[in-house]
Formats: sequence, structure tokens, C-alpha cells
Amino acid sequence: MEIPLGIYGTRSQTLEFKIRARPTAGKLSEPKQVAQESAVVVYTPPEDLAISKDQFSYSVRSREGVSAPSFVQISIVDANPVLAGPTLVEFGCLMTGEKTILSIEIANDGGGLAQGTLEVSPPWQLASSADYRLRAGEKQSVVLSIVPPQGGRIAGELRCVSTDSKTSRFIELRAEAVSPVSLRTEQLTLENQQDSTLRSGFVELTNNTDAPQILSISACPRLILPETLTLAPQTTSRIPVELPANDFAGLEDEIRIQSSAETLRVPVRAKATPAILQIDRQEIQFQTVQTPTPALENLTLENKGGSPAPVSLLIQPPFSAGFSSAVLQPGERKEIPLLFHSGTEGKFNGHLKIIAPSREITIPLSAQAIGSATLSRTARSDTAMADITRSAASNLSAGPDLREAAPAPQEPARMPPRPEIIALTPTTADLGWNHRGPEHPAYKSEMRQLSLKNDELEVSWSPLPQCQLERRGGRIEVKIAGLTPGTTYGLRFTPVDQTGQATDLPRALEFITPRFPEKAGWITLPRTLIVLLCLCLVGIARRQWTGNF
Repeated sequence: MEIPLGIYGTRSQTLEFKIRARPTAGKLSEPKQVAQESAVVVYTPPEDLAISKDQFSYSVRSREGVSAPSFVQISIVDANPVLAGPTLVEFGCLMTGEKTILSIEIANDGGGLAQGTLEVSPPWQLASSADYRLRAGEKQSVVLSIVPPQGGRIAGELRCVSTDSKTSRFIELRAEAVSPVSLRTEQLTLENQQDSTLRSGFVELTNNTDAPQILSISACPRLILPETLTLAPQTTSRIPVELPANDFAGLEDEIRIQSSAETLRVPVRAKATPAILQIDRQEIQFQTVQTPTPALENLTLENKGGSPAPVSLLIQPPFSAGFSSAVLQPGERKEIPLLFHSGTEGKFNGHLKIIAPSREITIPLSAQAIGSATLSRTARSDTAMADITRSAASNLSAGPDLREAAPAPQEPARMPPRPEIIALTPTTADLGWNHRGPEHPAYKSEMRQLSLKNDELEVSWSPLPQCQLERRGGRIEVKIAGLTPGTTYGLRFTPVDQTGQATDLPRALEFITPRFPEKAGWITLPRTLIVLLCLCLVGIARRQWTGNF
């Protein structure tokens, strides 16, 4: 800074200016004459920014002599520092797992001293000093490094925090990280394929490198997908993912894909499949029966979906169903017993409607009942049942599947003891018959099944589940559980030896389980005998009373 030197008044002569005491901190040039009675000096402040005051003194010589010294007081006032630098630094597209280094320049475009510390957001790191100290006009390079941990957009900032909080500056940092293997599927939803319960989808991957990438794939055990996959350089591939066809439940999980640099995670979800009802028969034709013998057919209803299916049944008399409503759980199969029972002759037609929230199924029903005069070869009565069981006993070696009953032999066979119903409920039956023979007899317990094949009635026998036989004195008693209410059952119990060969004719019977529990308590042998005895006594008394008149 130029400082003018002068005198009070005027002398009209050329004066000589002399520096008597120089500044203690700054520098001062020699006086420069600018006129007869004035001069200038140039003052340079010290480098120490902490010094804010200084002084010097000068005198003037004239023809009359030398003046007393005059003191010049100097105040040093610095301009405010101004920290300059970029507002945004783009690191560009980076590869995950690889280190990238970039330098950023900051400067003090103001005065004074700009000083402070540097801070940076992860995953960036400082590769140079964490402090800055910049005088007016000075510059400093800040070196940053980054190793992207995963693919995607990365944002952060470099913070220049000054000691006086007046010159702080924030520089935005951005980068786009690309994985060696990148996901093009952010979330996977498995959906049903057309006309199928199979739910499937795929995960799309891209190899962004110039080398093959070997991937390890893992997920929950319910998902079907490859365990490894090799991606060719710079190619995109798909990983097929599916749930088994018999898996109907919902799913919330993730697929983990391990590459050389990172673990990629793909959320995967699937809704539970809706209820899908299927039947095993499209039409039901009952076998021809003699009135009032009932006929039984079974219809299998299956829920192949993943949600419960509430169903209700509508059917017109003389047809009836074993139940009116039910709820089929996912994957559940249920037998619907259908009964035809008519007291009059004729042909009958009807429909069974299976009503579900998402579907209504209509199944045509047809049956025929005839009288004893026109008994057909497919009629089913208690006598025909006895003929079938006798024929079955004589052909046990041929296997459990029996065709139409064979003609009766010339000489009537000895009839085995017929089982008696001791107690009957909608789901259980207690039977018994007299037994003479070994102390620990063996019996084969079987249940009859009727079906039509090529308009021919077929009889087959299957093992009777939940059946217990034991000897009590001279009788065999049988306890059967797991029966269906309102269902006709044909049973036989065949004595067999240790090799399973029949040793006598079967003990056979046919009955219908009651529909309601309150009725079942009265269907017992003792109560039946009491009722019959009471009816006989009433009849005898009535006859005697009538005879008296």
C-alpha cells in the first residue's frame, strides 16, 4: 500500500524526507519524491496473518533544519477467505470390488486464511491429508478413493469444515457402480402357468465383465432352481425358478446368488393357489336294484389348489348324498357317498350340484328300480348278496376282484353263521356271531365295493380298516370304526389259516349306517328284541280281546 508523506504548511522549497524508525513487522520502501513538499512510501504487511498493527516514523529536512519525527500508525485488515471448489464431482461408472482414485482441487479465492478439516461419506475414503490451510490465492489437491461394495447408484459428499464455520463447503459426490454380475430382476413373483397348478418364473442376470462368471445359487428347499450357473462374458442369462406342482401354499423368501465380488439377493414371493376342484366321474349311473333295496355309488372330489374350498351339495330325491357341506383343505380328497333308494319301480334321473365359491359342478344321476317279477341280473338284494359271498368263498384263490356271482350249485352249500348287529352308530358298528373252532381264530375282514364296467356290475373287496376282532366265550365280536353316516356297507369275514387260505365260507352281512347320532343309540340288539317282544305281546292281547267278542 502507498502511504503519502507531507508537512504542515508550505516552504516553497524542495524538502527531503527521511525514515527515522522502520516498521517492526512489515517492510517499507525508501521515500519517493512526488513534489517539492511531498513523497510516498510503499508498505508491505508481514506474512504472519496474526499481526494486525504496525508503525514507522519519518522526518523532513529543509534549509532551516530537520523537523521532529512524525509517527504513522498502521492497522492491517485482511479480506475474508473464500473457499472455492466444484459443487459436484462425478466418478462415472465403476466396477464393484475395484478401487478408483480421483483428485479434487480446492482454493482460497478470498483473503486471510482458510483452514479446517476434510470429511467424506463412505464408501469414499480420503487418500490425502484430512486438513487444509490455504492463504489467499492458494490451492490444495484432495485425493479420494472408492471401492464400491455393490452395484447401483452411489451418492455422498466431501465436507470442508472450517475452524470458524464461516468458510465451510460441501462438494457432492456421485458414482454408478456396476457389479461383475448384475441383476435385471429386482423382485420375482411366481405365477400359475395356464391350465396348471405349477407356479414358476425366472431371474435374469448379466455378466458385465470380459471373463466367465461362476455363480452359486441358494434358496429355501421349496424352490426348484439350479445350484450353479456359469455366465459367459458380456451375456445375459435366465435362472428358472418354480414351485412343485403339489405345493399350493404361499411363499415369502429370497434367492441368494453368490458371485466373485458380492452376494446378490432377489426377493421371491408367490400367492397361495386358489381352490381347484376336480371330480373323478362326469356322470353317475346306479346299478339296477329291486325295490326297496338301495344302491350306492361313490364320487371322489379333490381340491388341487392351495386354498381351502368350502363346498355344498344339492341333490333331489330319491337320490341322497352322505353329507350336505364340507371344507376341502389344499390337496385333500373326499369321497362323496351317493345313495339311490326308491320304494316304487321306474327309471329315475336327477342331478348332483357341487357348489363352491369359484365353481359350480353339475353331475347327471340316473337309476332304475324294478320289482321281483322283473329282477335283472344286476339286482342287489340280501339273497343276491349271499350268492355273491358263497361264490366269493369258492374263488378266494383267484384274488380279491370278483365278477358276477356264479350260478348256485346243484346242492345248496352249508350257510355260515350270519353276523348280528349288536350296536350301530353313524360311524361305528359292533357285530358278533357264534364260533366253534380254534381258540384263536384268524379272519380276513373285507369291505365290498361295487362298480360298473362296460354295463357289467363288478364286485371287488378291499381290506376293512379300523376293525378289531376278538373271541368272547363261544362268540366272535367285531368292533368297526371310521364309517360314514348314511352309507350302505357290505362286509364279509372269511376264516383263514396261517397261509391266508380260506378254511370256511365267509360270514357276510349288509347294513346302512344311520345319518344322525340320536337315532343310532336305539339300533342295538337288546333294544330291538325288547321292541319285538312288546309288539308280539300287544298282538296276542289284541287277538284274545277280539276273540272274546
